[in-house]
Amino acid sequence: MRKSKIVLTVINIIIFIMSVMSLIGTAKNNKKINEVAENFVYGEENGNVSLTLTSGKKIKIRFNEKSATVYQGYTANGKRESIEIVSFVRWYAEQKGYEVSQAYTEMYGEYRLHNALYRLGYKRKQTGDSDLDYEKDKRWYVRAVSEIIGRSGF
Repeated sequence: MRKSKIVLTVINIIIFIMSVMSLIGTAKNNKKINEVAENFVYGEENGNVSLTLTSGKKIKIRFNEKSATVYQGYTANGKRESIEIVSFVRWYAEQKGYEVSQAYTEMYGEYRLHNALYRLGYKRKQTGDSDLDYEKDKRWYVRAVSEIIGRSGF
């Protein structure tokens, strides 16, 4: 009985620490999102949108009614550029009248998941370009991992 109480206490402490880390990560990401908010430099050409990040890097994106494809999304370095891209995707899609129901953190998590899988060498043809759905991903495992990444702020 005593052993099980110790195990449960340790599990609760771990869950508490993870919750605090997620809260801190989300707060940091929200601060970065607010810094980026709607100060985008972009151009439209041949159905594609070319976004210029604050670093000067150009990212090509194609939008349609249900999703946006970020070509060679793996070239984005770090959280800041990822946040800029996801913020722009959401903003631009809404400007075009597309309904974006997926939460920001989940879309950010999905984008970061694509990048991580590409860097790990997993199905590079599929993960090199990031398809960001405006609705939640239908695959439960992608949804779950995206939520974890997004909420933790990785």
